Amino acid sequence: MNYRVVLLFSILIIVIGVFGLLTNNKDDKKDLITNATNVISEKKVYVLLAKAKENLAIGALLNNKDYILSHQELPESSPLVKNNLSPLSSIEGFLLKNNLEKNAYITRTMIAEPESPDFIKFNLESGKMIYTFKIGKKNQYLLNLFHPGDHVSLQLRTAESSNSNQINNPDHISIKSNNSSTNNNQDYVLTKIIPDIQIVSIKKYSDEESSKINKNNKNYTLGYIDVSIKVSDLETIFMTEQSGDLILVPMKGSSQENKLSTIMPKLKVIKELRG
Repeated sequence: MNYRVVLLFSILIIVIGVFGLLTNNKDDKKDLITNATNVISEKKVYVLLAKAKENLAIGALLNNKDYILSHQELPESSPLVKNNLSPLSSIEGFLLKNNLEKNAYITRTMIAEPESPDFIKFNLESGKMIYTFKIGKKNQYLLNLFHPGDHVSLQLRTAESSNSNQINNPDHISIKSNNSSTNNNQDYVLTKIIPDIQIVSIKKYSDEESSKINKNNKNYTLGYIDVSIKVSDLETIFMTEQSGDLILVPMKGSSQENKLSTIMPKLKVIKELRG
């Protein structure tokens, strides 16, 4: 009798154990299915990320050489989502409000958009301001030549007499006039006014904008270029802008020796032969 009781008891324990295993397996499968469903159904977001190529200092005006832009599709829970710059499409010409290390992500709170209060405030505090150059048909190529963040020099083109002492200045380029209608020998001299200024933004008008802006405007403009200058440079610009043509010139590749005789020596020989 005792053996039967022990046998029945053992069978009962085995049945309970098997039932427990089957129940746990079902629960585990449910958890796996639930987790897989959550991963599949997690919302995706499209983000624009910018990573610094090198160490960047506070106050820098960003250009595309300073950072790498990338469009990515990420899970909504990804920690990189907080660095999203959308809906911006570019940060060229934006001002960096704090120091940034190489390979660090640039976030929206770190930058100030041109013409924003933070941008203007920072420039004024550092002794700078934004100056606008209107671009007409003669210089419209500048709207495609430059990019926000580029460094350029401001130069003044004036007409000088051939015996002017300024022609011997190495910061001048002298160009001989071929106008035969006048008896006066006249040279056009290019003088460097401000050696280094940085472009903040560039605006090229659409056909609709151009027709509206130039409706009652004698000086036809196709766009403008905003540059960051020192407040003290404003006086220099006001003093020189009525003396000739102010021209923005790329800094890269500019020569220290700007005499025409150095750049084109044959013209010097021709000029001497003509007396």
